[in-house]
Amino acid sequence: MPLFGCTDLPAPPACRTIESTPQQHDTLACIIKADTDTLLWQNAGGLLELPVAQTAETEAEQCTLHREVFAQTGINVEVGKLLLTTKDNMGIYACSQHAGLEGIGQPFAAPAWANDNLSWVKRDVYQLTIRDMQNRDHLIPLRDSLSVLFRQSQTDKE
Repeated sequence: MPLFGCTDLPAPPACRTIESTPQQHDTLACIIKADTDTLLWQNAGGLLELPVAQTAETEAEQCTLHREVFAQTGINVEVGKLLLTTKDNMGIYACSQHAGLEGIGQPFAAPAWANDNLSWVKRDVYQLTIRDMQNRDHLIPLRDSLSVLFRQSQTDKE
């Protein structure tokens, strides 16, 4: 559940992950699905960003990503499997949330402790262009990650 009413950063919840991977990437990103769309940051200029974290040598990558996404967003995600590694050594993980964000249609602001220039939006990433992204190099890995996630979900159903 997101904690949008809190004005100060609460203590992070216990790490929620299905695996524990030692540090191997320079940065980490979280793909958060909401219905058929993906949750992305939208900055004051209207550009979209992935939730990204710098790795911490003292904890598993999944715990670092979980802690950072919570601190940035107030959303307590569960960090799943590593989907892919980009050419810039960014690990992109599948993340899930159970905060009811699928039903939210309009952009919604991050909590007071996060960057107040950012808000959450749901987007179909296959409809985006590189001009929509803050970091244009993230669009193709974002799409590739969703393709991997889709293939994994199809395999899991079989």
